[in-house]
Amino acid sequence: MSATATDSAPGEVLAPAAPVATAKAVCTQDAPTLTTVRSYPRRAVAELAGGSSPLYCGNTKFGLRHIVIRHTADWRAAAAAAPVVVPWPRFVDTALATTLARPQSVRCDARRDTCALRGAPTPEQEVVVVVARADGKVITAYPLEQ
Repeated sequence: MSATATDSAPGEVLAPAAPVATAKAVCTQDAPTLTTVRSYPRRAVAELAGGSSPLYCGNTKFGLRHIVIRHTADWRAAAAAAPVVVPWPRFVDTALATTLARPQSVRCDARRDTCALRGAPTPEQEVVVVVARADGKVITAYPLEQ
């Protein structure tokens, strides 16, 4: 399983930039699914206790590989529209950190055992970060269309 995008250099694994700069080295093609990329502090909200939310390398269904495979174009567009243009991986990292630390709203889904936290890393952009209720792991993150 590779978390490469079609517009990346051959063999390059896209990953959030500093402070997650080591993600390229961590989430290589052979890295186990549950390899931790970064752990974000998370505020207690609704049905979700406070603590930390690990972002794992994951696979096509959750984690960094899922975000890269399914949401790269969305994140690139959101990062390009930000007041201060930054590389999209850095924008993802900031959005995760901001939303998990200071969510503006939360909607939990008992059937899926997840909580979707909505936040705004910039005044112009809202994002959703979905975490597992059981262990707080990041399942996915995506910007909302403006």
